Amino acid sequence: MFRDSISNTSPFAFVATTSSSGIVFEYRSVSGGSTTVVSIPSLAAPYWIELNKSGTKYSAYISSSGAANSWTQIGPTVDLGFGTSPVYLGMAVTSANNAKLSTATIANFTEVSSPLLIKLISFTGTNINNQNILLKWATSSEINTNYFDVQRNDGNAGFQSIGRVNASTNSTVQQNYSAIDYHPNPGANLYRLMEVDLDGTISYSPTVEVNFGIQEAPQISPNPASSYFVVTAGLEPIKEISIVDVSGKVIEHIINNGSSDITISSANLISAVYIVRIITTSKVYQQKLFKH
Repeated sequence: MFRDSISNTSPFAFVATTSSSGIVFEYRSVSGGSTTVVSIPSLAAPYWIELNKSGTKYSAYISSSGAANSWTQIGPTVDLGFGTSPVYLGMAVTSANNAKLSTATIANFTEVSSPLLIKLISFTGTNINNQNILLKWATSSEINTNYFDVQRNDGNAGFQSIGRVNASTNSTVQQNYSAIDYHPNPGANLYRLMEVDLDGTISYSPTVEVNFGIQEAPQISPNPASSYFVVTAGLEPIKEISIVDVSGKVIEHIINNGSSDITISSANLISAVYIVRIITTSKVYQQKLFKH
């Protein structure tokens, strides 16, 4: 099992053998939300099971022998929105009946962690006076990283390359990078980084959305948010921003110093829905923020 926290309402991914329901893959993406169960009822222990984690995506596999070519995936690979920060990993045995005791033997347990070739610590985009969009990112470590391909989503054409930035190859200190999109599309522009290693291995960063051209209302991106989000001014300057939880409590209040793009940390917010109240010169806007 992988868990986002030790709370009994935590998002999780779980694969198990059972005495009466076969083999199950269970997962929950929202704290306190419903649980999805994928089961293969015809199978019973002893069986090999495997739970894979790649970023925030989780996959479950089973095998009758544990041989290299004998593994079958259970259900889909699911993005549960947690896993970029340290997670809880463990095993459990239950009788599923509080009046009975249960025992089990878990053999040949192995935890495998592949080295992280690159650790991206930030990726942001800023509208520079509606002239161009500045993209900035930073890494805290790199192993055999060749280059970054900066990509923009152009609607039906999908993500297209708009530039290439050479990487530091190998580094254990923070490296800062930037690129400029001189020809953004009007409205929302969605960007990502394609990270290419020396051996040709490819991985992708989270996306960042930047609005180009003057929008009437302030914009929030990314939404859903993970560790941060950016509030971008519309027609009027932003004076104040408040983050409000579902009970109406103000979690954070920010006085803006004149910036048109305000970056706000959401790393310490629990996974939930919040209201972002934005006060401009003459109006008050309220927008929902979804926190993974």
